[in-house]
Amino acid sequence: FNSRDLKLLDILSTQAGLAISNAELFKEREKILLQGVSTLVEAIEAKDPYSSGHSRRVAHYAECLCKELHLSEQIQKDIFLSSLLHDVGKIGITDEILLRTGKLTKEEFEIIQHHPQKGEAIVDHFTLMHDLLSGIRSHHERYDGKGYPDKLKGDEIPLPAKIIAIADTFDALTSHRPYRSAFTPDEAISIMIENRGTQFDPELLDAFVSCFKKGGIP
Repeated sequence: FNSRDLKLLDILSTQAGLAISNAELFKEREKILLQGVSTLVEAIEAKDPYSSGHSRRVAHYAECLCKELHLSEQIQKDIFLSSLLHDVGKIGITDEILLRTGKLTKEEFEIIQHHPQKGEAIVDHFTLMHDLLSGIRSHHERYDGKGYPDKLKGDEIPLPAKIIAIADTFDALTSHRPYRSAFTPDEAISIMIENRGTQFDPELLDAFVSCFKKGGIP
């Protein structure tokens, strides 16, 4: 090697070292992010044991829909994590209301409806989770604009929120509740199809139904 070759190798080795260091930092960032998400999910389930497993099931259904839509790996990851945390705002709801088995009053239901904003406020404290905020805040918006908290309509609703809304509803329908028995998966799909274009984005719901029929939603 002449001096020119050695200089080039020195530059390349420096760049390689930086690349390795960045990769290690990225892995550490991912580890911290997942630990934070896991801690918050545990807090949700400790708050409402009756819905234990709900967040993980919603995340799984959302992941299946993301794959059916062929979304990028990063978008899939963000939606998966947003799904895990979509109900984190319920930490801020009193047990008296959250664990009520009977019918809620109008005022109590309005308090429940604030959990998306509460969830956004909680997650906003974590810089690494800022990409998850839109899915958490808007997962109760409806395609026809009659949802909450912002009355968003159609394409105004962020994609993560529209996907989580479908996954969340499917799990809610197929889970037992104090006031009703669980619907079968087929019954749940039929109910959701009836709300195609009103509660749900029609194209996304079609993709979810397609995924279900192919066995992708166990």
